[in-house]
Amino acid sequence: MDTNSIKMNADPSITENIIGQQLDIVIPMYNPPKGWSSVLIERLQPIIEKTNHLVKVILVNDGSNNGNVIPEIDLLSKQGFEIVVIQYIQNHGKGYALRQGVQQSSGQYLSLIHISEHTRPY
Repeated sequence: MDTNSIKMNADPSITENIIGQQLDIVIPMYNPPKGWSSVLIERLQPIIEKTNHLVKVILVNDGSNNGNVIPEIDLLSKQGFEIVVIQYIQNHGKGYALRQGVQQSSGQYLSLIHISEHTRPY
């Protein structure tokens, strides 16, 4: 996946199969850019509309120290997402963060999205 953008291709044949079922999205992040939640909402909106809003976002803040994680979680919750936040003070690495997020997953479907300081909003 290109780390310069957040990409989710909403293939109609895939989204038709998950209507009414829960989709969990695990997002490990380390020092995400300001505005990351707006970009995420924009990318997820087509998928949410096709799956009856049964989306749980599992954010794994892996020791971010730039202050861009917590303020933007409110923006996600106002969009109606179920939010689970796992937060670490010390960075443990992307693999560890992914494993922790997947362990918190309970949906029938799982998606992984990476957001970091290298992700550009557009």
